[in-house]
Amino acid sequence: MAELFDRRVRVVIHRLEITGLRVAFHASRSLRKAPNTCEVRIWGLNRDHQRQLQEQKAIPMRLEAGYAVPPLGGAAAAALEAIGLISAADTQLPVLFDGDLRHAFTSREGGDLITTITGGDGEKKGQQQRVKLSYRPGLRWRKMIADLAKGAGVGVGNALSALGSLSDLEFTTGAAMSGSSLDQLDHLLQSQGFEMSVQNGELQVLGSGGALRGVAVELSEGSGLVDSPEPGNDGKVKVRALLQPGLEPGRLVKLASERVSGIYRVEKWDAVGDTHAQDWHAELEVGEAA
Repeated sequence: MAELFDRRVRVVIHRLEITGLRVAFHASRSLRKAPNTCEVRIWGLNRDHQRQLQEQKAIPMRLEAGYAVPPLGGAAAAALEAIGLISAADTQLPVLFDGDLRHAFTSREGGDLITTITGGDGEKKGQQQRVKLSYRPGLRWRKMIADLAKGAGVGVGNALSALGSLSDLEFTTGAAMSGSSLDQLDHLLQSQGFEMSVQNGELQVLGSGGALRGVAVELSEGSGLVDSPEPGNDGKVKVRALLQPGLEPGRLVKLASERVSGIYRVEKWDAVGDTHAQDWHAELEVGEAA
């Protein structure tokens, strides 16, 4: 089957870049502290690359996916780019997952050799790294956040901007911390009413029930929604939408359908795609925004 709708996928594992082959993927990210995960299946990878992947562990793994610019006039291409359905160049595909390689193996399915690779976001370093830190009085919050993020092997992300003026406050007494860097960060931020997760190797900090800054992504039955949203008994809503940039954990979405309408926060996001099959969508679990 030919590639559908000029879809593009790039898989980058350490120094190895994979493009042009059939690729299927399932990336799962949420606002929970548990590591985000990704599984990628690649058809027809050459034996040298198969061997390289099977010999490696705990190296960077990145999944990018989107659309190539179609052969349209300038105005039409610009309009599609403006709403995030295409990128201006193949080098600017949206990043769906950025983490660490877990496992890689190759198996035969019928006449096809398929290489499966799995990854986790921040888990290799974050779950194993332990810190033992002590500070004198006068320590600023921003220093402790930066030290704990470094100890966890993740970037500071939006933490300092989310904390606002709190990041410059000083501890009047000394402070001591020992244990998992991410656990210490989570405890520290929860004590001040914040939520923490790791998204693509960076800290993401939100106020309790809060969302990322920016305009809500609009999803309606004529724009973006694949099926009608399904309300659950727990107050959450399950949504299936076209795969597009901007849909990610913590982002606001504006739903407009017969069954569900309103502003919601994305709490769980699964990207499912296949360059040579029908799958190319996002499955969301959203909750009412604070």
